[in-house]
Amino acid sequence: MALFFQPNLAAGDHQLSEDDTHHALRVLRLTAGDTVDVTDGRGQLYQVRLSTVKNSRYAFEITGAAPGPRRTARLTVAVAPTKQADRMEWFLEKAVEIGIDQVVWMHCRHSERTSIKPDRMEKIAITAMKQAGHGYLPVLTPMTPFDQVVKGFASAQNFICTVPAAPNDLLLRMARPAADTCVLIGPEGDFSADEVAMAVTAGFQKASLGPHRLRTETAALAACHILNLVQPLSPEARSNQIN
Repeated sequence: MALFFQPNLAAGDHQLSEDDTHHALRVLRLTAGDTVDVTDGRGQLYQVRLSTVKNSRYAFEITGAAPGPRRTARLTVAVAPTKQADRMEWFLEKAVEIGIDQVVWMHCRHSERTSIKPDRMEKIAITAMKQAGHGYLPVLTPMTPFDQVVKGFASAQNFICTVPAAPNDLLLRMARPAADTCVLIGPEGDFSADEVAMAVTAGFQKASLGPHRLRTETAALAACHILNLVQPLSPEARSNQIN
């Protein structure tokens, strides 16, 4: 079942975007009366019936709704973008498919990239959300200085993944289920000693992703995957999914 995105459903906009309309007409060959799923990006999945095309947009009527799958707690990954932007695009695409609530683009002392293209990243996140079919569009926070990230998060559990960390401080073992979590992933040159000390003082725990030195994008995705294993989907959401 195709999934389309309409962020303004609550405001009464019951039309697909021009891009989604083109996909529905030219790729999927959908016609008036066909049923598809639409999400508002906030987790709700709406079953809708297509009606007419006007001004290059497919109008629809809502026929049903159900919450999409949802973890039992929020997951945030704050990551220092790599010099090569395509690596961050790859991380974002896969993280959204796996499941993530917020991505913070973080500027650290050793960062080689100081800017990110928000429109490009949002488009990638929307496409990945529709591909995965879960209906949650993560919050994408613009480039933020490291100290503001550390001071701005008050999750139930906060981690900073750095090399080296104690062998027993594996994120998989340290993370608790059903607890909002924020994980910091540093740049290619890792965090500075001062940054690690600042994070620890602010309540972040040093954590390891394993014995190997990972690239920034690999580490960020590994953290996302590990925490999705720790934070199971809500059983209510699973039972209420639209089939």
